[in-house]
Amino acid sequence: MTDPIGFIFPDSIVVQVHTFKDSIIHFDKLIHILCYAILLYLLSLIFTSIKLVYLFFAMLMFGFVIEVLQSFAPERNFDWVDFTANFVGLTLAYLFVLQKQESNNSMDEPCQ
Repeated sequence: MTDPIGFIFPDSIVVQVHTFKDSIIHFDKLIHILCYAILLYLLSLIFTSIKLVYLFFAMLMFGFVIEVLQSFAPERNFDWVDFTANFVGLTLAYLFVLQKQESNNSMDEPCQ
């Protein structure tokens, strides 16, 4: 068994996960988008005193640095498509949080 999680999960589950993953084109990029979107959303909930745009650019730089560091690791390289997927995830979360903040602000205003 070559799968590192094979000792935890039965072979049938591992095969189903690999089959699902292989059936989606660029599954890795979808994971990048999802992870960076969730990360920015969670950071916006934790660090409410920091402007969202600062969190956005901090996470964008984090993604860039991670990609640069990968270029120094054996069998890894800098991937602009990964970085772009990170940017897409951050942008989606940014727009979501911004819309949520605006709707909360409009609910706080008194009716006239």
